[in-house]
Amino acid sequence: MKINQFKKLDIQEVFSSIQGEGIFVGEKQIFIRFSRCNLRPGCSYCDTKIKPLNNTFSLNPAKNKTEIKNAINQLIKLIKNLETTSGPHHSVSLTGGEPLLYVDYLALLISQIKKMKLKTYLETNGTCYKQFEKIKNKIDILAMDIKLPTDCRKSYWREHKKFLTLANNKKIFTFIKIVLTAKTTQQEIQTSVKLIADINKNIPLILQPVTPVKKIFPPKNNIILAYQSLAGKHLKEVRVIPQIHKILGLK
Repeated sequence: MKINQFKKLDIQEVFSSIQGEGIFVGEKQIFIRFSRCNLRPGCSYCDTKIKPLNNTFSLNPAKNKTEIKNAINQLIKLIKNLETTSGPHHSVSLTGGEPLLYVDYLALLISQIKKMKLKTYLETNGTCYKQFEKIKNKIDILAMDIKLPTDCRKSYWREHKKFLTLANNKKIFTFIKIVLTAKTTQQEIQTSVKLIADINKNIPLILQPVTPVKKIFPPKNNIILAYQSLAGKHLKEVRVIPQIHKILGLK
């Protein structure tokens, strides 16, 4: 799939909830979930149903298909409505799928979000570094995943290094998330930690035990704590945080 090839925008859902992962866990956010992901065949633990390629913007696929010329205006109206009815919100989470597949649309959307005095929170798989460079100065908070070979069927170390180098910017609050499964290896953690430390050892790292899905399970507790200790020898801040929204039964 060529990145940013789409003439129309595909949104899976827009909703208000709490952030369930990472440093800002528990903060109330407006979530805009973009469809499609550039990682194929995808991560073993992925719990997001990605829609097929249909090149449309749709908030209700059964009833409505809207051309891109109205998409940004529609999204802003929805954000304003959610802020009024369910707010106040800490920020707007741009999540997916992979939001950076739609980087030109993101740039337009972010400029409108900032006019509303809301922060922008980008959740990304950390591989689309060329696209990220286009909007890096517009993002307030970056939640970047490091995807491990044992769970995503290939390595992305090169892409992650390029992405994190761009994100090492005082204007962006950046943290890294690694999903831990029973297949995660010590070597993968060591490689991940070295990648982060070589760029900036002050970037927080979140170790997230996977929520069991499709016969994918987290490591044993002693292994999780061992990985935290290993990472803590080289990074300033390493936390273990599960998916809180899953525990609470929230979206």
